Amino acid sequence: MAAERIYSIRENRIRQGAKSGFCCKEGGVLCCEGEGVLHTLFLKSIDSMREGCRWGRLSFQVSADENMVYYVHAFASDNREFLRKGVRTGMDDFLLAEEEPLEYKRMLYRQQEAIRFINQEDMLLYELEGRYLYLFLEAVGNGQASFARIRLDLEGDHFMNTFPRIYQEHNSFLHRFLSIFSSMYKDFEEQIEQTDRLLDADTAPVWMLPVLVAWLGIDVSGNFLEEKRLRLLAKEAGRLNRMKGTRQALERLAEIVLGERTVILERSVMEQYLPPGERENYDRLYGSSFYDVTMLIRTWVPQNRRAQLLFLLKQFKPVRSRMKLVFLKECGVLDSYGYLDVNAQVFTVNALWLDAKQDLNEGVVLQ
Repeated sequence: MAAERIYSIRENRIRQGAKSGFCCKEGGVLCCEGEGVLHTLFLKSIDSMREGCRWGRLSFQVSADENMVYYVHAFASDNREFLRKGVRTGMDDFLLAEEEPLEYKRMLYRQQEAIRFINQEDMLLYELEGRYLYLFLEAVGNGQASFARIRLDLEGDHFMNTFPRIYQEHNSFLHRFLSIFSSMYKDFEEQIEQTDRLLDADTAPVWMLPVLVAWLGIDVSGNFLEEKRLRLLAKEAGRLNRMKGTRQALERLAEIVLGERTVILERSVMEQYLPPGERENYDRLYGSSFYDVTMLIRTWVPQNRRAQLLFLLKQFKPVRSRMKLVFLKECGVLDSYGYLDVNAQVFTVNALWLDAKQDLNEGVVLQ
């Protein structure tokens, strides 16, 4: 750890800590759980591998309700033991023991002259010196709070070393003032070092995914795709572009967006199979032009998103073709979009219910 400048408090360390009212989710995100007012977490000591180590900056990302108050307590020591009732006891063993009363643990932090921060996401630990760092987090209130990306910067500031020796006073006003710009610089530096993650569809943030697909000529504006679908589209955008204008491209694109296999009916292919006297019905259902294409979809899609889906599919359809989306319903009406073993049913009269995904058709009666 001594060779690392920034130390991330990972998921396994959080899970090993003594928690009350907190739960650790995937990725080391700490969340309040239960209906209690007090939530506490004692972390196992962090070893800097250096006696008399001067600690730098502690930061994390917080999402908390307005009625939640959170505190961070911290102290450093070169010893991992303390005297308790005349017996030397390990600090970690004492702080991580679930059976030890909370007030006794607080008393230890007071004896060690721990510093406390209230509702802060970015904290300077310049006052602390010692090989081992002890952290205690508590959240108070009837609400929700989560803590993510808990990070510890051992150096804290690196601009101070560029000044003459006479100004290099640890924990001085100038030192703390320069730490503001040092923190901003390090955050930018970290973002720059992770730029490659922005170009990977698996690791890119959600806001970057529409940009990635836009670079390949695909417009997904409107925010109608879920993150999972959008990420999959970004991964396959290159292959879809190579198949643009083909039936396979439309089928795969619809499967990515809807999560189901759709059926595509081409009017030009159906021409040679038209039954005698049925041309009028086929023209009404599937179009009268050789350039008409009909896609049958079984998944229910909200009305305001159907136009967006059609707009996306039109970007991959063959030139001059006219595309029509048909969202299948349980159907018992002849000469309509009813198919055996798909959505056909015996005709029944149904009552109309609001907000039940029903359309006004021949099978609905208003009373």
